[in-house]
Amino acid sequence: MTRMVMKVQKNLIMIYIPGPAGDAGNIDGWHEDFLYYEQGLPHLFTPTGRTGPTRIMPQDKSPLDFFKLFLNHVLLEMLIEQTDTYAKLQKENHPNEKKMPWVRPTIHEMNAIFGLCFEMGVDRKPSTRMLTTQQPLPGNENYDPLYKIKPLLTHFNTTFQQEYTPHRNITVDETMIPFKGRVQFKQYMAQKPHKWGVKAWVLADSQHSYIQYVDIYPGRNAIPQTHLGSSVVKRCLENSNLVG
Repeated sequence: MTRMVMKVQKNLIMIYIPGPAGDAGNIDGWHEDFLYYEQGLPHLFTPTGRTGPTRIMPQDKSPLDFFKLFLNHVLLEMLIEQTDTYAKLQKENHPNEKKMPWVRPTIHEMNAIFGLCFEMGVDRKPSTRMLTTQQPLPGNENYDPLYKIKPLLTHFNTTFQQEYTPHRNITVDETMIPFKGRVQFKQYMAQKPHKWGVKAWVLADSQHSYIQYVDIYPGRNAIPQTHLGSSVVKRCLENSNLVG
């Protein structure tokens, strides 16, 4: 028995040791009467204080509060310092490269970066771009090519209606806004003076040509093409609040 106990002390592992009454012990090798064989051996580890958590957290704390015990401001400040040092070193070593002006990150920004990293691990996306927008991406049936300019368009259409009441005679006409940049809804119309641009329909006062409502054409893949003319006129009339 002494030899077996010395083997435990030398290798620091738990091995199978028969019990005092010939018990074969349990199947995983940990004997319920191990303390019996530990008698007389020096303690390899003795706690210096009270065991268990050193901080008692209130019951209203969230899992995030427990997580911040380890990812605390001390660690974040260290990461910020290292990030700032690395960025300045890069600017010194590569002064001719075109880079954005460097701004030292804040703790709030570092928390946001960590949150985004955790989100990428939990909610996996085919593209990182999908993590920075709540809008459906191209290819999704709910995707709106105009979602970036919709707030601006809504603002102007609202103010157009607030500042003018059209006469009885109105018109809905097609127009082309000259544009050669990169947008998904850019159109080519050979019969127009400006062949490349953004196609739009405008509802205007026939007497003074005042624009009452603007409807941007998002492309043939975004709206049904059947009965396009009648649907445009109906939409312009309804959204301009001219139909009682």
